[in-house]
Amino acid sequence: VDFRSKEGRGFFRLLKNLVKSSEVFPQCYKLRDLRCDFSQAREGGGFADIFEGEYRKRKVCVKAVRMFQKEDNSRMLQTMAKEAVLWAHLTHENILPFYGVYIQQPSGRICLISPWMDKGDLSKYLSNFPSAPRLPLVLDIIAGLRYLHASDIVHGDLKLKNVLMSDNGHALIADFGISHLVLSTNLSSAQFSNGSTRWMAPELHTVGNRPTLYSDMWSFGCLCHEVFTCKVPFCDLMNDYQIYSALMKGARRPGDVNQFDGVSITGREMMNKCWNYEPDARPSCEEI
Repeated sequence: VDFRSKEGRGFFRLLKNLVKSSEVFPQCYKLRDLRCDFSQAREGGGFADIFEGEYRKRKVCVKAVRMFQKEDNSRMLQTMAKEAVLWAHLTHENILPFYGVYIQQPSGRICLISPWMDKGDLSKYLSNFPSAPRLPLVLDIIAGLRYLHASDIVHGDLKLKNVLMSDNGHALIADFGISHLVLSTNLSSAQFSNGSTRWMAPELHTVGNRPTLYSDMWSFGCLCHEVFTCKVPFCDLMNDYQIYSALMKGARRPGDVNQFDGVSITGREMMNKCWNYEPDARPSCEEI
């Protein structure tokens, strides 16, 4: 689906609303014969747990919604409908592929299925391979982000934990849990679940503001800081309140681009611009 076209955006909106209203995923998304031990979660994040499973003799990642009460199923299905519909129509070498949806029985728990990446997320990978070249990874990420932005798709939660390493050593953008289309309809004003504070652009700390292509670029700068320094943004600040206070004063950047080894002066200047407090002054993926 070409999300840049009026027809493509209309198709996405219609399909998402159908899934939400009927509480049924399209049959082409549903997977069967999944093997998974749901008693052994590999990790948890946000509103879902991550399991390792097997589908058609391939290892897969099973992202399963946490359910505490039966009525949670309906609410969570609506939350995940957009993620599944959007993700299913993304095709790019630097975007994690989507296999489909699995409904765990008898609970009705909803699971999103994707390839299992043995090398883990980029944070884990760089910790295990500290001498790995960094610039090619950043180029992979900006290529994937450029693909999303060209279709007016905002990721909304860019950080190393949401980038996975493929078996052939390429970075893949994942976790579209709070991604959304930039539409001039009610879809664009849907309630937004905040991402991680350290990676969030200053404007997102104002009530009512939602992620944009511009805020993704701030987060991309923070991600680059992680890649080149192996430190989280605002690594000297201890908690969200300190980060919020620093951002509201407009006197702090998440890091120092002069610590980015292997990056040219021009490259450092470009990444530094990602942290401009004026959103529309940040560079686009095309410019980078």
